[in-house]
Amino acid sequence: MHLAEYPEGGPLTVNLSQQTIHEDGFSTWITQLLRQYAPGNRLNIEINETAALNDIEHIVWFRNLLRPTGVQFGVDNFGVHPNGLSYLYSVQTNYIKIDGSLSRETDTSA
Repeated sequence: MHLAEYPEGGPLTVNLSQQTIHEDGFSTWITQLLRQYAPGNRLNIEINETAALNDIEHIVWFRNLLRPTGVQFGVDNFGVHPNGLSYLYSVQTNYIKIDGSLSRETDTSA
């Protein structure tokens, strides 16, 4: 695993799809992998905002599965959906990655 080979390196971020999180056996596999390598806060797992909004209950379950491992959990493309802010309380992410559409031309557009 990359993190084990480079113990002094920075964090590694993996973006997962909603389908991956729902795959049979994925939760068991990822839990075993994280126990074996114990990457702690050097591994970030994120999903995009659409996946979070379409499946909040399962995303919260997955987030809670990761919590004891120390893996950081984030949401990518935040701000694409107008009702996106409300789910953050339930999911309790470690970070969000703001979608470029929210920051583009901020210096010239009212």
